[in-house]
Amino acid sequence: VIANILFSNILSLNGNFSKRPPQRLHNRKPDNSATEQGYIKTKQNHNQSIEAFINTVASKQATIVIALSGEMANNLMHIAHGIGLRELAKELYNIDCNLVLRHHEGRNNLQPKPKWKLARNNIQECFPKLAVWNFSEGNTPHFEEQTKAQVDWIGKDRYDYLMAHINSYNNTEIEKGLDFLARTFFTDPKSPKQDNSKGPIKLPYMLSNTLFAMPLIDKYYTQIRDMMAFDDSKCCSRLPKPNEYVFHFRNYESELIRKRSRAYDKGYAELSPQKTATELFSCLNTGGNDSKVAITTRFGNQKARDQMEALLQAGIESYLVENQTAVEDFCFLKGANIELVGTAQSTFVFWAALLGNATKCRLYLVDNWGLRKRFPFFHDLFYYNWTHPLLKERIKYELYKSEEMENSI
Repeated sequence: VIANILFSNILSLNGNFSKRPPQRLHNRKPDNSATEQGYIKTKQNHNQSIEAFINTVASKQATIVIALSGEMANNLMHIAHGIGLRELAKELYNIDCNLVLRHHEGRNNLQPKPKWKLARNNIQECFPKLAVWNFSEGNTPHFEEQTKAQVDWIGKDRYDYLMAHINSYNNTEIEKGLDFLARTFFTDPKSPKQDNSKGPIKLPYMLSNTLFAMPLIDKYYTQIRDMMAFDDSKCCSRLPKPNEYVFHFRNYESELIRKRSRAYDKGYAELSPQKTATELFSCLNTGGNDSKVAITTRFGNQKARDQMEALLQAGIESYLVENQTAVEDFCFLKGANIELVGTAQSTFVFWAALLGNATKCRLYLVDNWGLRKRFPFFHDLFYYNWTHPLLKERIKYELYKSEEMENSI
């Protein structure tokens, strides 16, 4: 069906594509036959209202283990989900949650990947309020011990049900998971009075392991932005000029070639230089303005120069921002004034949009068969219908047809 959809040349996507959110359970759906009925039965056995529950249970404490992955921006996404989950648990059920970070580990849990160390260093250097966090606090045998204890306590199906819902794609499902947590753990007569185990992870715990943090970011944007204040004085080298559009060319193809896989096959193709000049920045090729396009990129190679040269040939003044570190590039993106433009698949540009103050942030995707094959429901994964006034006003999603799609119609 998707293959027969005809996309317009540029679609400004403002709708909510998450009406049927994918279930989150380590990429599989929960067993409704056991877990859903268990949830209903649990609620039926507790006739207290939420207000009565809050007043009845004096002490309600839990742990949120934030499973980190990838580099700095991915880590920020994981941390934001954990912060949002903590805020929601407190708001709905007056549960106080302790946050514990657990960095990604290598194969067989023997050697950690170097990425997490670079991410930790960048975050501790440039995000003062996160600098004191221990990125290895959850990387101890205590985590496995507590996981076994919680599974033994409530059963594997109910454990999976809880984790699936708190990592879901919308707040309704997340709230359902928190309701299950509250009523199962804090009103269960078999619940231990106090977790006296040694270690930072106290039962009950939730494992926050999703990169799709947009629902909770939307709800708690003010709190999350405050926690993620960026130290410009320490981590910035230069800033865009007021008349500059800032474009982040992620250059996935250069990165994935080194891994012997094409960006197209992985669903990460970006706009061709010609389309960047004639469509993405079509507002600038009409002449009569002094605006420039400043281009940041992860790989300042010929592919990046091709993007710049196409803009120049279209009469759009542009240049590459070079000789900067990753965090300096991030600061430059965050400092955009008029517009920040980049692929919606980049968490790097996404966080620059969230933490910056650009008048408009345009996040785009390129429609092609590689994207459709790898991410059939790409709308659900990469677009979000913001409700927070500032995010709704500033962040816009766009879809462009590739040359391949134009020629196939």
